[in-house]
Amino acid sequence: MPFRSAASLVLLALSAPLACRSEGPIAPTGLEHPLQTDRLVYTLSGGDVGGWETTLIVRYENRRGATVYLPGCVPGPVRPQYGFVRPAPNMSRIIFSLAWACVGGVPALAIPDGGARVDTVHFVSLFSPAASPPDTPEGRVGLMRVSYELYSGVTESGEADWRTLLPESERLSNVFEIRYPE
Repeated sequence: MPFRSAASLVLLALSAPLACRSEGPIAPTGLEHPLQTDRLVYTLSGGDVGGWETTLIVRYENRRGATVYLPGCVPGPVRPQYGFVRPAPNMSRIIFSLAWACVGGVPALAIPDGGARVDTVHFVSLFSPAASPPDTPEGRVGLMRVSYELYSGVTESGEADWRTLLPESERLSNVFEIRYPE
């Protein structure tokens, strides 16, 4: 799937993995996670601009007992700001969130208690051997989780209030694996 938006280009520029590969089988996960991926295993394919990519369908269900807010980034439909992390005990980030690239002044999307949404999330990793730390083939595969930016409050202007970021345990998906093609 080609990436045509400026936000996708920012993601491409930042998507060099930052952690080592996790070994072992996928830990069994149930529906206890607020974010659920559509599969437990994803296979990378060659990207349009060099590197590797795969697409995940992620469903978020608000089980918090109160409204949560997905921050707006650019005018238009609110899309999630997300990253990838290794599962515990490592929990290191794989791809940075796009939150830093946001223009500000965009109202957050309210997700009421019991509300849900489905998003398409892209994992993209360019060939970046000069990155610091260096990008390695092993760093872009293995066990991972998606982490959303979600908040419990908004500012007077309706933007997500950065001081109310939910604990990461309330913003994480189930564990899944990303692999190279066989």
